[in-house]
Amino acid sequence: MPAPRYLRAVLGLLAVCVVLTAAPAYAQDDEINMRQLARKGTTIQRWTNAPITGADKEVFDQYFDRYYFPEMLKTDPESLGNLAKMRTELFDRYIWGSHPSVQQELTKKAYNWAKGVAAGRFPAPLKYNAVLTLGLLDEKYATKNDTAAVPLGAANKLLCVIIQKRDQFPTYLEVAALIGLERHTKHFAALGANEKRATAMMLLEAVDQQEFRPGTTRDVQYWIKLQAASAIANLGVAGKDGVFVDAIAKLIADTKADLGARSAAAMLLEKMNTEGVPPAVANSTVGAVKSLACTIGAYEREAAEKFVDLQRSRGRMSSSLEKSDRYRADENGWVYERKGLAAQLEQLKAGLTAVKPLAGQDATAITAIETAAQSAITAANDNSNIDLDVTDSVRAMADQIDSVAGCKASDAPVVEEEELLGAN
Repeated sequence: MPAPRYLRAVLGLLAVCVVLTAAPAYAQDDEINMRQLARKGTTIQRWTNAPITGADKEVFDQYFDRYYFPEMLKTDPESLGNLAKMRTELFDRYIWGSHPSVQQELTKKAYNWAKGVAAGRFPAPLKYNAVLTLGLLDEKYATKNDTAAVPLGAANKLLCVIIQKRDQFPTYLEVAALIGLERHTKHFAALGANEKRATAMMLLEAVDQQEFRPGTTRDVQYWIKLQAASAIANLGVAGKDGVFVDAIAKLIADTKADLGARSAAAMLLEKMNTEGVPPAVANSTVGAVKSLACTIGAYEREAAEKFVDLQRSRGRMSSSLEKSDRYRADENGWVYERKGLAAQLEQLKAGLTAVKPLAGQDATAITAIETAAQSAITAANDNSNIDLDVTDSVRAMADQIDSVAGCKASDAPVVEEEELLGAN
């Protein structure tokens, strides 16, 4: 006998109520399960010392597939603030030092996740974090007994693609890719032949690039160039026809770069075997370092003389001077920044030492500049010297550089007044 119409209506209404009340219950259960998964981190870490199988493997998969990697896709301020920590802990707690089978499984998960995020429509911090993760993945991870790592070939290819097609990607992804490739060059011998070739080519493109995406500041442009140069220097060789040395020499000679970037590039030469570079490359490299010495000498002389004038005037100058690279004000008056001076001169001296074997007849001049720079470094590091003793040594160094390096007026840096004195 068919149920009365009103009874069917009541039963239908009850069914709807069951569905409506069950949905929050399911959601609540899922929330409880996620909280339980989140608390499994210590247990998972303990399991990583051996192959993970059976029920443990199911929990392991759920922890990373349902909790850990999705957690790195959240965009609330707290989650974004934890991104770097979670990336670090992925490797510190779960990959490095784990059983090879666990490393292989997590590397596969991390690669697939990072590749998808890097290519997907996600906010910039998430994509940047994903590409940084790619750069840390290895096919074989270093151990205490075997420090040789083998970077993940598939990840290396993706990083190279980002550099190759950098005009299609945001600048922050180029930055992240270069960080990864710089790490890969520390294990360059372990890369496959194709990966070696692609990595070297992309680094040369990056250090030599002249066009950047609109809005890329000069500081970021030269960070990119210097990061690529650092990776090239890790190779330790001059390259065919001296191509690697030449790339770094061009950065040293680039007058549009600030002195910090040029000096850091000069120091990279000490990591490279320059034996056998063609004469043209040798000459241009020596010339680049000599030109840098002239620029540093002129800059430091001017800063030293400004500081002396400031001391003589008993500080009656604009408070904007407090932001100068070479002097600042404290409660006792004006202080000369010796550490920054010494650090920059150490970088210059390293470059001078590296090019001396290439210098030929210029070797005597290179040695004289080295000696002058070392005298200023010694004066800066001697705590018994007053600041005016240091500025005297700086001016003597600049005079010596001028006399042996053939410095021209064009070697002096073009420094705007606000750059020297600091922005208001």
